[in-house]
Amino acid sequence: MSSPRSLYLLFIVLWPVLLYASPMKAPAQNNEITSSNTDVPVYTLVFRGEPLSEVLRTFVQKTGLNLVYDTAILDDTPVYVTIRELPAEQALARILADTSLDYITLSSGTLVLVRSARQQPSFGSVAGRIVDHRTGRPLPGATILLASADGGTASNTSGFFSIPGVLSGPQELIVSYVGYEPLRKTVTIPVDGVLRTQLALREKPYIAEPIVINDHSRRLGQSGGAAQWVTVSGDGPLQPGNDPVRTLGLFPGVQFQLPLATLNIQGSGADEHRFYLDGMPVYHPYSFGYLFSAFSPYAIDRVTIHKAGFDARAGSQISGLISMTHDVSNRASNTATLQADAVSSNLRADVAGRLGDMDLETLLAIRTNIWDIYQSPVLSATMRNWDYIDPVIANLLMDGQDSYRMYDEALHDSRVGFRDIHLSSRLRIDPFQSVSYSLYSGYNTLGTELLNRLPQPDAQYPEFMFARDSYTWNNRVTRLRYDALLTARTDIMIQAGYSGNRLEHSYRMAGSIDAGLPSGVSAPEAMEAFTANPASGMHQWDDNRIDHGIFQAEIDYAASPRLRISNGFQVDYIRTRVNLSDLFYIPTLSAASAGMGSVFTGIDWHPVAAWRLNVSSRLTYISNTDKVYAEPRFSAQYDRDASAIGYWSMRVAGGIYRQFIHQFSVTNPGPSSLVPSLPVWTHAGELAVPRAYHLTLSFLNEPTEYTRIRLETFTKWQPVTHQISYPKLLRSGQDHISRLADFTHQTRSFQGGAGITLTQQIPRIGTEMMAGYDWTVSQVDMQEQFGRWLPAPWSEPHRVRVMLQTRVNNRIQVYGQWSGMYGRVWGYRQAYYDFMVMHNRSLYGTYRLDRPEDDRLSAFSQLDAGVHYQQRVGGGVIRLKLDLINVLNRDNMLDYGLVPASSAGTDGSSGESEHSFVKHARTLPGFNPAVSVQLSW
Repeated sequence: MSSPRSLYLLFIVLWPVLLYASPMKAPAQNNEITSSNTDVPVYTLVFRGEPLSEVLRTFVQKTGLNLVYDTAILDDTPVYVTIRELPAEQALARILADTSLDYITLSSGTLVLVRSARQQPSFGSVAGRIVDHRTGRPLPGATILLASADGGTASNTSGFFSIPGVLSGPQELIVSYVGYEPLRKTVTIPVDGVLRTQLALREKPYIAEPIVINDHSRRLGQSGGAAQWVTVSGDGPLQPGNDPVRTLGLFPGVQFQLPLATLNIQGSGADEHRFYLDGMPVYHPYSFGYLFSAFSPYAIDRVTIHKAGFDARAGSQISGLISMTHDVSNRASNTATLQADAVSSNLRADVAGRLGDMDLETLLAIRTNIWDIYQSPVLSATMRNWDYIDPVIANLLMDGQDSYRMYDEALHDSRVGFRDIHLSSRLRIDPFQSVSYSLYSGYNTLGTELLNRLPQPDAQYPEFMFARDSYTWNNRVTRLRYDALLTARTDIMIQAGYSGNRLEHSYRMAGSIDAGLPSGVSAPEAMEAFTANPASGMHQWDDNRIDHGIFQAEIDYAASPRLRISNGFQVDYIRTRVNLSDLFYIPTLSAASAGMGSVFTGIDWHPVAAWRLNVSSRLTYISNTDKVYAEPRFSAQYDRDASAIGYWSMRVAGGIYRQFIHQFSVTNPGPSSLVPSLPVWTHAGELAVPRAYHLTLSFLNEPTEYTRIRLETFTKWQPVTHQISYPKLLRSGQDHISRLADFTHQTRSFQGGAGITLTQQIPRIGTEMMAGYDWTVSQVDMQEQFGRWLPAPWSEPHRVRVMLQTRVNNRIQVYGQWSGMYGRVWGYRQAYYDFMVMHNRSLYGTYRLDRPEDDRLSAFSQLDAGVHYQQRVGGGVIRLKLDLINVLNRDNMLDYGLVPASSAGTDGSSGESEHSFVKHARTLPGFNPAVSVQLSW
């Protein structure tokens, strides 16, 4: 593919030239006049949007000419003109060039303004920025339409927009954005000039943030009374102060409601999408194992979900993207928020000020856990339920002779710690230029120590078994960004940043003999002995890391009111390291680095007001492969504002999607491991680049002002994807693994499904109701491990969601939500399938481990409710939240393990056992009331 690579290299060379060759608006300055030493005076004048009447008065004052005109022929058209060293009459001609006026010169030398004889249509441009009325933050993806149906556009990631070629004179703009009141504003478009404006939208009266936006949203303008949707149906708020990632499980196509489970988008694996914070990737967005996200809910402003069919500008990922932005607000005064609940405490501070003539806004948010002060009884009990020494796995690791013994818990201790810091600033040079900086640092640790004891002493087996499981991971993200509206047609974005993650995991298991314990010691004495002798027993150590540097630039050009062209490039440098020690798998050490360069081009075309067509593509060059990879994509959306069924819209999208940074989840087979899998990262090189084909169709209908129906269907075929190869990781005969190909294998997968969501608002009583159903098919080719295609381990075929929230008054809001999941398989611990089966241990009594499609879990059902109260106290606001999680105290199953029903009998045959076994269920947390107190001032 030498030709695309040549085009890519040519673009990289010429892009800065094109950028600097773009016409840039001169900075605003005061009007001034200079005269030359010639006989004819010349003048220099600069006008930056002053009304024509004021410009003429200034012109007469500075030149001293006798100018006569009838004020009735003047209008308030703003004048944008720069005059450099011109005689007075030529200067006047320049001033009048963009108006409907002309002048004649009388014999006396007097100049008289008259209406111009020119009758041809004249055009101008409108450009500016869409911002939040209260905070001043830019609103990306807002729809800006001309009421005359002559065209429209959408604001870019910095909130900038531009519409060229607009008929001059009065024009009505219609601006809409999810969660905000629609705005209709009449502006006057100058002839051959540019109207620069900043349009501020007011939020709808909902207290919940941040807002989640789908790729398919309403485009056509709404009538003054129509509802602008703010709802959990896919275009709406998260519950106030809730986890900004875990709450995404309420949205169609997003699976993320089970503890210890990763997030999945439309049936794809958790390794096939990526989180972004302020445009930078975050490689492990979880805390407390996978129970919470790694971000303060008081630092995040907006979450955008890109599902099947997203455009090339969003990036390269074979499943989807989740993009978050920091909440930097332009507040009139400095504010602070302090919040605490049973798990963590949060502090947020907003500082606003001036740096010279520029506005500076800064956000600081800090979150930390309070486990050392208070341990939630529900979470503590859940961790004890999950953290036990699995006798089946322990037997294999200890002696492999089917000598199963079930130990009783003697002592248990948990160690939980997480903290994250968010710092984000925005310097607004002027309304159309800004520089922003953000820093995020997250630290997480999770550990358990478990001491088990035989219920009846047996000289053949250790009296005590000790297990320690410890995890530490760190996220580091920083970014510097510049945004500017260069001309009426052109805006740019330039940013550079870094993202890194390091995960360290250690596991230790030891028996009484390993620690030299005599018989008859007490449990505390045994725990002290195991702690004092850290080298005893079996050990596993894992150390995985990734470092990723990014430089990116984008330029948007509005060719006409109906045509917009986007271009950009990105340069990446990635360094990865995978280190697995030898307790569970063959020792693995793999380190690599690579450079990548990509360019993208997108064309957004509105042939008529109802249609929006988008064609885009990315070209990516990988230094390790010396190849260029193409990702063409498309979307088409049709909107109809008035029909027999009300407003409706349909969108079809698809294309080719690739993934150049691989993330794999390695199953954690420790007998008492709390976290089921460990992420490792690497990048394109010796493996074929994963590839997927997307096709999605969605339908949006608003039969009334307050009723919305959303239908979605999708299909994703992945002919090239990669998974961890457990036969290779466990294969005997190898001393170590150093190549990526030695512990992964290429396979295929398919995802498809459909969903429907109905949302109803009742403004009269401040109520909103939502009901949704998702059906998903997710299949993976597992020929290497099981010899056939199987449902994906993470598959949730049927999901049902119901939610109701209402405002009792201005102070009290109540909500209730119910979730159900049906058809889950792969019911045993993942280590049973990936570790035990690969050791030829697939039959335990009547239970088989080699048919995961038959291992069904019972249906998941959970009802939550809550009440939120807020009250102004002096100059501040106090908010109280009572959330009742799992109100019905249902024992939902996480997974199963096997424990011997009897300790009699042994069998040394190949994996089969004469023991009888029973299932041991690990259940999700039961009824959990949670109280939160928040104070803002």
